[in-house]
Amino acid sequence: MFSAAVPVLLLGTALVAVPIVLHLIMRQQPRQLEFPALRFVRRRHEANRRRLRLRHWLLLLLRCAVIALLAIGLARVRVGATGLGDTEAPIAVAVVIDTSPRMQYRHGNETRLEQAQTTAAWLMGELPAESDIAVLDSQRATATFSVDLGAARQRLERLRPTAISRPLASVASDAVRLLGSSDKSRKELYVFSDLARASWPDTSRDRLQERLAETPGVDIYVIDVGVKQPQDFGLGKLDLSKQVMLQSESLVIQTEVFAQGGGGDVPVELRIFPRSKIPRVDAEGRPEGDLGEPRDRKVVSLAADGSKRVELRVDQLDVGTHQGIVKIGASDGLACDDYRYFTVEVRSARAVLLAAPPPAEDYALFLAEALAPAPLRESGEARFRCDVTSLEELAGRGLESVQQYEAICLLDPTPLADETWKMLAEYARTGRGVAILLGRNAAPIERFSSQAAQVLLPGQFSPLPFNWPDGDLYLRPDNYQHPILAKFEAIQQNTPWDALPVFKYWRLKKLAPGVDVVLPYRHVDRHAALLDRSVGAGRVVTMTTPVSDRIDRSGSEWNWLTINDQSAWPFVMLINETLLYLAGGDAETFGYPPGAMAIVRTGVQGGQPIFLLTTPQGDHVEQVASDAAVVITATNQIGNYRLRQGGEVDGFDRGFSVNLPGESSRMERIEPTELDELFGEDGYRIARGRDEIERTNTEGRVGRELFPIFCVVVAVLLALEHLIASFFYRGNEATEAKEHESLREELAIGA
Repeated sequence: MFSAAVPVLLLGTALVAVPIVLHLIMRQQPRQLEFPALRFVRRRHEANRRRLRLRHWLLLLLRCAVIALLAIGLARVRVGATGLGDTEAPIAVAVVIDTSPRMQYRHGNETRLEQAQTTAAWLMGELPAESDIAVLDSQRATATFSVDLGAARQRLERLRPTAISRPLASVASDAVRLLGSSDKSRKELYVFSDLARASWPDTSRDRLQERLAETPGVDIYVIDVGVKQPQDFGLGKLDLSKQVMLQSESLVIQTEVFAQGGGGDVPVELRIFPRSKIPRVDAEGRPEGDLGEPRDRKVVSLAADGSKRVELRVDQLDVGTHQGIVKIGASDGLACDDYRYFTVEVRSARAVLLAAPPPAEDYALFLAEALAPAPLRESGEARFRCDVTSLEELAGRGLESVQQYEAICLLDPTPLADETWKMLAEYARTGRGVAILLGRNAAPIERFSSQAAQVLLPGQFSPLPFNWPDGDLYLRPDNYQHPILAKFEAIQQNTPWDALPVFKYWRLKKLAPGVDVVLPYRHVDRHAALLDRSVGAGRVVTMTTPVSDRIDRSGSEWNWLTINDQSAWPFVMLINETLLYLAGGDAETFGYPPGAMAIVRTGVQGGQPIFLLTTPQGDHVEQVASDAAVVITATNQIGNYRLRQGGEVDGFDRGFSVNLPGESSRMERIEPTELDELFGEDGYRIARGRDEIERTNTEGRVGRELFPIFCVVVAVLLALEHLIASFFYRGNEATEAKEHESLREELAIGA
């Protein structure tokens, strides 16, 4: 398809008739010669006439071509336009700006986002009046056209980097949908990007291609505001040895340090802030103010485009919540990947109450030793502190008395009064855990079917225990998805469950709603051995066989789970993971990506207590607790968050951290072939800078003008015509002279 700026000028091609007329008028007439040897003259004459006719036709074609090309060039003919029409007519335009944190990369005293905003503002000024303009960024928002050009420019100026950034293909898909809703005949999409691969994941491409197929006729312009050879040092994801740890344990943090572009020596520091002096964070994720002295420091030597793992360590942290930072000690063009924030919680041994029939100490012997072995208790490294009480004493305690414990275990309990079951239910609702390990003392099991008991128990049981005396029945996981079994997955092939046979257990007739089977028995019916259910903010785990039987091999024991030799380690590991799960132990997390829902357990049950959330940028937001936890959804700022209630000394004070994904700051550029696959090889134009944008924009709207090409071709043809004409005319004169001489010789011979 082509277009002409002044189609009337194409009539100038009719001037090609001028050289034809001149050719006919000015062609040479043959000379009349009289000589006796007429036969030789006629032969020479025919050959000369054919040669002259061919040369004159060639010159005629060259002269006609010169005139035709001049006429077409003056008519401003263009090729490549998508359609004909008024170039000043209003159009529909969508401007997509990448606002990911990576766009804060500074080059030439300007960030990539600032360059995109400046260029986009200039582009808006070049659009035809009354055009529909929409500005979209990487945040999730409804795509709409601005009221007018002023509103679009204001929207553009207010764009800021966002930690929660969508893939550009997804944003472009929304832009194409919006353009399809416009009644303007011409539609244009401008995507401003640094062309980093991180902004164009494969998972978001199909939707854009489907949208483009549904909305044909959209002209796409990709504006490259990136740097072809960026220079940056950055940190990857932080890997903490533990997020919940004992005071006797060391905090070990590992991370990847990488270089983009040139390498060098990079200092990496670990700092921990006092709770009263947690620094604020600016919009680019940099902490402000005094950061204190580093607790550990390493220097990493990196090759160009290389990376290395680094390990940092901190010992002897006090009990409580600690927040800190791992940072690069050198400055570069991109700050958002120079800092990684973390939160850890140091606790004393978790207090667990073991309640059993008398003698309670005998019932609790195996479990207490499995949770807190004597050598670990003596060294202060035991994860649990176990207190033992009788079921009668437990029934006489009030709720406030047992809330000092993070979990309560009922070991082979006898039927309890409804008041005791209700107290345990209220205890669980505060976010704590209850373990019920049923055994021979549960008979008659019907007394565990009361309404109060069923709030905690997983369902109704069969009246008699199930017997399997053969010794080939044992615990056997179906899968390892539950947190209690997560650590067993890596060693599933080497776990000797068959060395711990079970002979009797209580079989459930029907599971209560919301109950999960954590661990079944190896049996054709796969009866449940360990079950989990939620009660308020807490958890209740029930085991259908006890862990308090002594092993006398008389045939009266219910299982050999607690046999005291090397094959008992699966039971020790299982019961430790169960109590950690109930006490909210190592499974609790304090690190989140931007935009994730953060959950902070408060342990405060009843009413709607108010907590104060301090964001990384120093804002204070009131939060209401529900079910003994605070759920925080506004996690779009990078840094450390702090949640408080009450005084500095005895009040509630916990927190969490938010970090960018490790790959989000990588600036490796996408290949042109990948853009071809995304938009189609001829479905888009790419440009850098205003000159290229203006040129590609003009080509897209009205096509490429051929006038410069025609001028060059005409000049070449004129030069060629002059050379050929000179050669022909000189050749004709020389040829005629030779022919005359040859003719005289022939006439002389004939005479």
